[in-house]
Amino acid sequence: MEYGEGRTCGICNSPITDDNPDGIGFQCRAVYAAATKKTYFHFHGLDFWIMKVGFFLPLFVETFHEVKFRSKFKKSFFASMVERFFSGDPRISKKQLEIMKDQLSDRAESSYEDASEVENKLRGFGEHCKSVIGNWRPGTKEELEYRNALAKAGYNKTKGVN
Repeated sequence: MEYGEGRTCGICNSPITDDNPDGIGFQCRAVYAAATKKTYFHFHGLDFWIMKVGFFLPLFVETFHEVKFRSKFKKSFFASMVERFFSGDPRISKKQLEIMKDQLSDRAESSYEDASEVENKLRGFGEHCKSVIGNWRPGTKEELEYRNALAKAGYNKTKGVN
């Protein structure tokens, strides 16, 4: 492989070959991927949160609707989540989402008859989230500039350049 005349990495300015499709050198790939992920969450974090809540809240209500909780906390927590679900108000805190995820994970690891179904749904959603984030590419000029600035800052940080 020959290095292209004047072709350099868009992040570190090292020479790259002519068959490099996107102008990013091999040593900068990890920084570039991290910058792309941060850019996604900077511009689309709320949409991602709404997607997560839209998955976990109905699954939580569906999974535990026949359970008789002994704990006062779990009774009141479930009641508040059911109220949110039926009111159409998807506002849920990080802590509430973590509690739902923990309870669903415990259910998936248990010996209940719906455990494998819950586990499959959780695994499928995790794979869906990875594909959404992994396949996303900046679509606007602002997103591109933000990602490129993050990538250059990340490269400079790893190389100790100011």
